[in-house]
Amino acid sequence: MIYMNCDCRKRSVDASASEIDQVMREIFQLLMNISRDFLYKSGSVPGSVDEGEYEFAECVCECMVLLGSFNLQSIAGDSSILSLYLEQVINV
Repeated sequence: MIYMNCDCRKRSVDASASEIDQVMREIFQLLMNISRDFLYKSGSVPGSVDEGEYEFAECVCECMVLLGSFNLQSIAGDSSILSLYLEQVINV
């Protein structure tokens, strides 16, 4: 997965920390939106999620955990995003 390749890289010395944090926050938001949609669909209509969707949700969760492992500092300053991130990682 391309995401895993770029996410695990260390920050370069010439890169602005604020620019990197902004990109990481956008990736967090994207993954959290996907997670939220899956959690809503799977919780509102039992049996509406097929095996392929579960596998995709598993990949999304793995990406969220990986992102948090290497870039949690990007969202740590925003307690509402951080708490939503943690809640979704636990629930997916």
